[in-house]
Amino acid sequence: FLCDCSPSEIAAELHRDCNGLRVDWSRGLYRYIETLTGKSIKSWKDIVILLAEYRSHTPVDIPKLMISTTSLGKIDCCEAVDASVFYGRETELTTLKQWMVEERCRVVAVRGMAGMGKTKLVSKLIPSLQTEFDYIIWRNLSHAPPLIQVLADLIEFLSDKQDKKLENWRVINQSIKMLTQSFISAREKSRINSGDQNLPFFHHQIQPQLIAEGIRELIKCLQQHRCLIILDGWEALFQPQTFAGKYRPGYEGYGQFLKQIGKLNHQSCLLLTTTEVPKTVTYLSDVQATVRTLTLGSLGQSASRLLQKRGLLNEVKYSDLIKKYNGNPQALQIVSKTINQIFGNRVDEFLARNSQLFLGDFRERIAEQFNRLSTVEKQTLLTLATVETPISLKNLTNEFKSDSTVELMKALESLERRSLISMIQGLQDTFYQPCPLIQAYIHKNLNQKKLNDLLLPHNSNVIIAEEVAIAKVQ
Repeated sequence: FLCDCSPSEIAAELHRDCNGLRVDWSRGLYRYIETLTGKSIKSWKDIVILLAEYRSHTPVDIPKLMISTTSLGKIDCCEAVDASVFYGRETELTTLKQWMVEERCRVVAVRGMAGMGKTKLVSKLIPSLQTEFDYIIWRNLSHAPPLIQVLADLIEFLSDKQDKKLENWRVINQSIKMLTQSFISAREKSRINSGDQNLPFFHHQIQPQLIAEGIRELIKCLQQHRCLIILDGWEALFQPQTFAGKYRPGYEGYGQFLKQIGKLNHQSCLLLTTTEVPKTVTYLSDVQATVRTLTLGSLGQSASRLLQKRGLLNEVKYSDLIKKYNGNPQALQIVSKTINQIFGNRVDEFLARNSQLFLGDFRERIAEQFNRLSTVEKQTLLTLATVETPISLKNLTNEFKSDSTVELMKALESLERRSLISMIQGLQDTFYQPCPLIQAYIHKNLNQKKLNDLLLPHNSNVIIAEEVAIAKVQ
């Protein structure tokens, strides 16, 4: 896009004043490229030249961060994260590449709890896929964009410029963006609760036929070219305070979109990252060999390299530290900083003084995921957290303060799909236990009164505050 259009053409496309657009770029885009390349921009044409020079002198991981058209294909991965520092996950990288390249999977979901490195894993994978796809496009869904906007964006990027329908989708895309921005501005001015992220009313009025047409046009692109679409943060589309996988009002079309990508014939792949597995993926993976899910668990002993990089001492204790934090890379990064600053890099001192898990700033990530749970899921986790060892369904039912075994089974299934509990298969029974990090969060951040309130049967109106007194569960 940047290589093919002049500033006046881009301004016309965006319905902007060209002079105003140049001012915005001089403050943002120009400064970014000057910082990136270390050279000054004197004219618009310098951008293409500087970026080309920069790409030729940078490691293979860097091109994924840019929009480019090369002999290898067209790439738009500006929203990918920096994966230049990366530890382990060789098996996962090999598996993903095999599914996408050799087995030609249409849909691949990378799932795992917060902090496990899903986004970074996919970012690391991109350079090895550049010769396998004609187009690679990465989009972040954390702000929950409406489906029609995502479809228009994808079609615009993946379509041939000669396609007559492309202009219509460009107009739709720009209109949706402007309407959404107007809604956000109005909401901020009227001080409407910013936590209400449901779509504005006009999105609900969009005819289903328009979305269906968008999916058909996208499928055509996926059939004509070998495309890789990466959608990061799929969980933002789901309704909080309910079982995993239920879409927010106005976002149900994403389920149909996923279903069509998984079922219809094409030569492309949709790769998504999520903390909650979509029900469509679970269903299709049972009936379609071209739909797969990769669960991202502990980083294992590869995390030792991370700890060494942070300068931590007592390498013999690394395994204990990794096990305590479930091999979660982000949690280990955070606790490593504490060990650096407070315990003089001594892992043994830290472990000796912290019988309970210290979460630090990672508590906010856990709180965010915990607060998305339904009341029954919270009840189930809190019950599991009071038991010292893994517990069977039968014994859990006896402990669970509710007369609904069906609800308990739904909660267990939902928690497993969120990667918040693990299941251990015994000879006759399946045993359940919470992830150590979520268990530590419960023990340290929920006082006894909150626990008692939440464990009351059918207490669907309980809302757990993020900031409560720290008290150990008795």
